[in-house]
Amino acid sequence: MNRLLMALAILMMTVVSTLGLAGQASAAPTSGDPLSTGCANGAQTIWQQQVLGGGTIQVRYSPACGTNWVRISGATNRQSEAGIYSARTGWRYSPSYGRSPSTYWTPMVWAPGSECVFFYAKIQPVNGALYDTGQKKLC
Repeated sequence: MNRLLMALAILMMTVVSTLGLAGQASAAPTSGDPLSTGCANGAQTIWQQQVLGGGTIQVRYSPACGTNWVRISGATNRQSEAGIYSARTGWRYSPSYGRSPSTYWTPMVWAPGSECVFFYAKIQPVNGALYDTGQKKLC
């Protein structure tokens, strides 16, 4: 009987430790840089808007990580900024650029599945007034 109890105890410890490690390995990042975390791999654009003479605004979603971020491209040397919010993470902002790089993005927010995010972006088009998306909601 003692051998059976010992074997069961070892089996239970193995199962518990394996489940614990699996849970840690699959934990998604809740914020940060989508490139350095690998969350940009396989990400999808879930909203996009072209700003004539100003660049492109995209909201990206990573199914693997359950995260979202705003990506701005083509706004080289223009005034621009972006922000994104999820109830789980709060607001994350890009720098507010007077002369932005060609492509940049906000830190990620965690909003797995169809959870809602709020975002905004502002871009200065060539020879135009500052374009502001206002705060938009995506679910």
